[in-house]
Amino acid sequence: MRLVSFYTPSHKAMFNEYVAPRTGDFDEVVVAKVPQKCPSASFKQAGWNECMVDKIDMLRTLPDDGKPTLYVDADVVMTSGMVQWDGAVGSRVRRYA
Repeated sequence: MRLVSFYTPSHKAMFNEYVAPRTGDFDEVVVAKVPQKCPSASFKQAGWNECMVDKIDMLRTLPDDGKPTLYVDADVVMTSGMVQWDGAVGSRVRRYA
């Protein structure tokens, strides 16, 4: 299972605390560190839309290989068992092309 995350300097500490320590079970990890375009780092404030465009652009570069992929923002806490969940449930989840 592939893990993908994205962060700006304002979210680096959260990435390091919430995401980075929990990447060990994934067979592929893709992380994009991008420049801070939203100076306040606040939802829908100046620069926020540009940051979202960067995120979508990064996601569009992922290979179209059918590999199960989990995207996690830097400020989202992952709990253990995500990879095991995909192995048990992922084969029954509808895949969108």
